Amino acid sequence: MTQAEVILQREWVLVLPVLILLLVPGLGGAVAFARRLRLNAGYVALMAFAFGVAWTAMLSITAYYARWSLSVVQWGYLAAVPVSAALLFEAWRRARNERTSHMRGEAVERRIDSAWQGFVLAAAAAVTAAIQQPWWFGTPDGLFHIAATRSLLATGRTVVTDPFFGTNSNVPDSTAGMWNTVQAVVAKTLSVDPASVYLALTAAAAFVVVLAFWVLAHEVSGSRWAATWASLAYFSFAWYTDFRNFAYPNKVSIALAFLTIALFVRMATKPQKLLVIVGGIAGFATLAVHLASGELVLICGGAIAIVLGSMGVWRRDPAQRAQALSGTLAVTSSLGLAVLLVLPTLYPRVAALEGSTVIGSDSFLYAGEELVRFLGMSVVLPGGFGFGGPWLFWLTLAIGILAVLVALKSDSPRTAAVLPLIGLVHVITLFPPVSTLALSFSSYMVARMVELLRCSPYIALAWAWGQVPLPTRALSRILGTALLVAALLTQWGYVVSTYVQGEGIQRRGYIFSVADAQSRDIRAAWGFDALFKMREIFGDEYPTVVAEPLTGYHLMGLETVAVVASLPTHTPVFMSRDEVADRSIDMTWFFNEHATNADRAELLEKYEGDYVFVWKQYSGLVTTRAIQAMPQLEMLVDTPTVTLLRVVR
Repeated sequence: MTQAEVILQREWVLVLPVLILLLVPGLGGAVAFARRLRLNAGYVALMAFAFGVAWTAMLSITAYYARWSLSVVQWGYLAAVPVSAALLFEAWRRARNERTSHMRGEAVERRIDSAWQGFVLAAAAAVTAAIQQPWWFGTPDGLFHIAATRSLLATGRTVVTDPFFGTNSNVPDSTAGMWNTVQAVVAKTLSVDPASVYLALTAAAAFVVVLAFWVLAHEVSGSRWAATWASLAYFSFAWYTDFRNFAYPNKVSIALAFLTIALFVRMATKPQKLLVIVGGIAGFATLAVHLASGELVLICGGAIAIVLGSMGVWRRDPAQRAQALSGTLAVTSSLGLAVLLVLPTLYPRVAALEGSTVIGSDSFLYAGEELVRFLGMSVVLPGGFGFGGPWLFWLTLAIGILAVLVALKSDSPRTAAVLPLIGLVHVITLFPPVSTLALSFSSYMVARMVELLRCSPYIALAWAWGQVPLPTRALSRILGTALLVAALLTQWGYVVSTYVQGEGIQRRGYIFSVADAQSRDIRAAWGFDALFKMREIFGDEYPTVVAEPLTGYHLMGLETVAVVASLPTHTPVFMSRDEVADRSIDMTWFFNEHATNADRAELLEKYEGDYVFVWKQYSGLVTTRAIQAMPQLEMLVDTPTVTLLRVVR
């Protein structure tokens, strides 16, 4: 068996251990909460994940302020396992006693519903993600996040400060959240290289995101099969069954956001104190992992509170008014708890943004093509900014209007809480007073929010197929079916192009199909054996490697090294734009065929390089031979595609 086969086989074997490691520390607490709150097994798995992430975030930020090492976070994370086991044992003992009481005829039952449909979908997504493999070609963000995780393992820090330049900066990098710390804890605990564990993390992320949407759809609809069909539609026609980037923080955090929003919807009908606490912890975990998903939680939670509050003021019946206002207070309190918990985590990251290189253009790339301006106001073309086109937009709006009528007629707090989830995108993009203000502030942020709200049609679909009052059942089924057909017809081409590469085939997101991307795998291009040999050479050094910027970007994801320069889109926040530009210019010149070896020697000393890495495809034969001929460089690895040389001093 070749080294490549061993590595790939090991990545598959790691999927289940990684998923277990992500869930077990929080599982006992999740079961305890679920039994008290009568939540299903889908909630249990998601709460376990959220509790584990939240506990890691609390540990890591405490360690950051106290200047403790990553080992403290790791042992703190693992210390939660016996606590979780004790809680699970207590839950099992109580369940056994309740079964005995039930057999005696006593009305005691706290059985957790299996939610097996959601778990089947989630498992299918995990297997699909593992088959597709993470994105290992081009310039995927995954390489940045793996490099950020490597920096934690190499330096022992608990919060990402310098993702890949090897400086002594202690300023948190705002583009790297607590998910990097979670990845570092997983890799450190399993003693596996972060790149090798990345396939397992991708599969685990696909599992929790799919399960989380199913739980949200079930909470919205009250029907398991409505949730199942809506989930199938969502991941087929909004994500095109493409899970290659789900280990990114902005993707895996969607699972936490869906869980939090599902808890908000539940609070509308059952405003229990324990729900407020769980929702606050889940919201905190979301904000700690990724700010965009955190914004989704804050906006949806705020909108739900406003709708419920308005409903409470409007109702004449004292019981209905009290129910709606209690739901408003519960959601608001949960949001407040999430924000309070996350402030110590966010403060250093947000403070680091001032004058940083991470703040770029405020404009969405295609805003000029999808905006309509009139009388000083701005709106987005219906279905624009990646929402899915006008058919999905108008059908979702029609279901939203039906939901408004049902909420007014049936006094249903759950339907009232669902309204913002269905109609937020319409308000943000097509209601001039709101859309004009939002677009003038940041068209990019509007586009990001619309991207996250691509779930709206499928939440509307779940509600339409769920339990609604009889007079509207037929109409809701018709509208829901029409929406599903529209999604099938308008998005099917994107689903096909996930797997089929060809000229003229429409694509969204990645421009390469799964098969084509796998054929261009950078690890295979460089050679698994070469990567493994370099890993042995570097050992625990965390050396500085001189490499062309694009080459360095790939290398820092595949090996635990610092680089001199990376891509302009991926630079640490603590560095000035001028320094970043100088580094990139210097490295580009180092690998230019017109540079002299005297120039190269000067740059080696300037940046205190320990190794030089050459990707021959980008450097060319002339440059490669010139670098190999430098007397201060010793050849260590040489293949038809790459060369690694040590700087001899």
